[in-house]
Amino acid sequence: MECSCSCDFDDFVEMHAQTTPIARRDHKCGCCGSVLPKGQRYVRDTYKWDGKFHADKTCVPCNQIRNDFCAPMGGRDFREHIRECLGHECI
Repeated sequence: MECSCSCDFDDFVEMHAQTTPIARRDHKCGCCGSVLPKGQRYVRDTYKWDGKFHADKTCVPCNQIRNDFCAPMGGRDFREHIRECLGHECI
């Protein structure tokens, strides 16, 4: 299945870096809201746009969904973006 929506992530992002650290404390997934427990690997996306840095923490399953269906959009827009792509709420 492919994403049919249009999103030009590169049009507004000046810089993007992705790492997969191991949590030193509990975090919250910015996409699904689940707890990322201390000791678990998660995906950290760091962005820069409009001269400001932003960072999102995402659980591995949500990151896989994002990679399979959409360009990286960050936690704040992820649910809405998936809903647009798939036509329904999936998470």
